[in-house]
Amino acid sequence: MNKPVFKTSVMLSLVLLITFLSACGNADKTASTTASTTVAGKMIDWKYEPALKEPVQVTSYKQQVTAGDLAANGFRLVVPADSFTASTQLTVKNPDSVPKVLSSQFTPIGAPVDISGAASRLNQPAAITFRVDKNKYAAALKAGRIHVAY
Repeated sequence: MNKPVFKTSVMLSLVLLITFLSACGNADKTASTTASTTVAGKMIDWKYEPALKEPVQVTSYKQQVTAGDLAANGFRLVVPADSFTASTQLTVKNPDSVPKVLSSQFTPIGAPVDISGAASRLNQPAAITFRVDKNKYAAALKAGRIHVAY
């Protein structure tokens, strides 16, 4: 099993798989320049409460498995049966590090998770659900400004 390949892929894909609140219209007056594009805003630290006290491990193969709990952890990962061609152990943990975010583009409202363990793509799509405070973000939810990114 080539775990580093999957972990790198998953880290790049899923460390950013969090709930974001679009902050359009809240752009700062400072500018941050990338290789060929200038984008208004500034890079800010991604502050969050870790989703897990301990890593969660599940083994996926012939049966659907679930990792995480919406109420307890703020996320739930569901991997369907037959997602892998062999028995595969998956680990969900808090990431070792997270990138800074551009304040004019979005404001993170959830905690990222790192999913690792498989050496290849899944045969079936997995689903990850994040909890959003419906009272605190009611206007953003109604306006369709809550997004999940990875």
